[in-house]
Amino acid sequence: MTCPVRYRAVCAHCGPADLHDLEAIRFFHSYEAGQVIVWADERLDFVATVVSGIVSLTRIMADGRTQMVGMLRAGNFLGHPYRAKVAYNAVAATPVVLCGFHRQRFETLLRKTPALSQGLLEQSMGELDAAREWMLLLGRMSTAVQNPATRRRKTRPGGGGLRHGARAYHRAGACHGALAPWGQIEAI
Repeated sequence: MTCPVRYRAVCAHCGPADLHDLEAIRFFHSYEAGQVIVWADERLDFVATVVSGIVSLTRIMADGRTQMVGMLRAGNFLGHPYRAKVAYNAVAATPVVLCGFHRQRFETLLRKTPALSQGLLEQSMGELDAAREWMLLLGRMSTAVQNPATRRRKTRPGGGGLRHGARAYHRAGACHGALAPWGQIEAI
């Protein structure tokens, strides 16, 4: 299987036989920017790795506001094995290509392929660690600094985590108690 995100995806630890099994059940699907992949609380019959593009994950709040909860980039995993419904809206923020697997067939393969399970677990734990670091950082910020820092983190191509958030935190002037001019959102 030739794949541009092979070594960043859930299949990173899979050997040739495991990759052959994955290849037998995979499919590709493309989405245009703005196209909905799935709405929150709807059934998603597949799981997928983002091959290219950015997927925006959002949730509609009780008061009608849309809250961004994450962004998936190349190599990130969309969907949950063993869970039919999704908790968030998934929308293609840019043109997106997904390498998908029908959920039930993927679940069967996951149960019999330790390397695939390890890849999914490692990716999930990395996301959990990054979310915890981000929560810690946000807890230390003032409200005036949280919004620009959050937008900066979401626009950064490499993702998030404390390292990126801390730089935004410092540039936003939070270390000095004021929003400095260099704290504005900048494209990276």
